[in-house]
Amino acid sequence: MSGCYCMIYGLMLYFHFHTAKKFGVTDLVNVEECGDTPVSQGWGKTVILGVEKPESRISLPCVDVVHSGKTLTGALFGGLKAKSDIPILLKRYMDKELELDKFVTHEVNFEDINKAFDLLIEGKSLRCVIWMDKQASYSKGVCIS
Repeated sequence: MSGCYCMIYGLMLYFHFHTAKKFGVTDLVNVEECGDTPVSQGWGKTVILGVEKPESRISLPCVDVVHSGKTLTGALFGGLKAKSDIPILLKRYMDKELELDKFVTHEVNFEDINKAFDLLIEGKSLRCVIWMDKQASYSKGVCIS
């Protein structure tokens, strides 16, 4: 969908990789095995998608940036710009181009909200919809991600 040649998925639980492949992910990086692996070798672009702790720091020698032409950038929510991107994503979903329903692996009633969190923590759920009142036609689900 994004026109990427290669889409790498960093995860802590292997369960999600099989699901991610359905959405175009080509390669897997187990973040638990990476540890403090430096990104200073080679060239290209490094995108930081998440931070383990708010006080975490990044160290990159200036010479690597200048001489190797490296780019370092960060992305919150995949770089989504809510004001402009959400209407586009909504249109793609409504036109059946974006299959978000495949992300939902479980549905639970509100009384079972703790089960939704347990499934997520255990790596058994990708996204879980929590129904406030599934029987009422006006009610909406809340997604735990």
